[in-house]
Amino acid sequence: MIIRRMADAIRTQNWFTVIIEILIVVIGIFLGLQVTEWNNERGDRNEERRYYGQLLLDLAQDVETAEFAIRLADRNDQAGDLVHAALTTDNFTVEDPTELVVSIEVAGYAFIPQSVQQTYEELKSTGNLRLLRNFDLKREISKYYGDLARVRQWDSGLRQIQFQYDSSAVGLLNRNQLRAIQNRSITVSENEARIILENARMRDGLVNKLAGLAELQARLRRDSVDMRDRATALITLVKAEIGQ
Repeated sequence: MIIRRMADAIRTQNWFTVIIEILIVVIGIFLGLQVTEWNNERGDRNEERRYYGQLLLDLAQDVETAEFAIRLADRNDQAGDLVHAALTTDNFTVEDPTELVVSIEVAGYAFIPQSVQQTYEELKSTGNLRLLRNFDLKREISKYYGDLARVRQWDSGLRQIQFQYDSSAVGLLNRNQLRAIQNRSITVSENEARIILENARMRDGLVNKLAGLAELQARLRRDSVDMRDRATALITLVKAEIGQ
């Protein structure tokens, strides 16, 4: 209809009508583009909020993982202390044979906390980091995950300390005892515990390996506390950004 009216106006040299029709077309195109831009902007903001929501879930999981790692580091440390005392104290009194034997196994455990990075990796791989408009917050998010990745590059060294202890302690407990520890159903007599303890005292370097494990647990505890505190602070920033 507009094209027909313009053609008629041009034939009759009705330039005023031609100008009006052109303005209608231009305004229509402009409004169409503007509506598209508004829709895209609204979609981007919805995606931004969705990503922030996913990041909050990931960070909350990081806090839980870190707190779990702290508890395990404390437990493993206590087990290591008990075994160290048993190996280095003359006429050591075995107050709880089962606890001592379990501690020999548990002292070599190490839980290395890993952060949940799915949302952040998705933001990077899709180029959707651009959707996060708060530059300072985006920088803090990138720094959080970047710093955690740099800390984790030393994990192989931590595993090596764990492996060295396990190598020295292998065979002290038999398969049935190890299986019972896993099932939390082990019961050990005082005589059995003393035999295991005497065998442990003959293992070369086991005491030194326990010292290495103490350093390992201290490192894991520091890393976990840092991860928990930084994740908690980042949660506060994200919630402030989305008005929660």
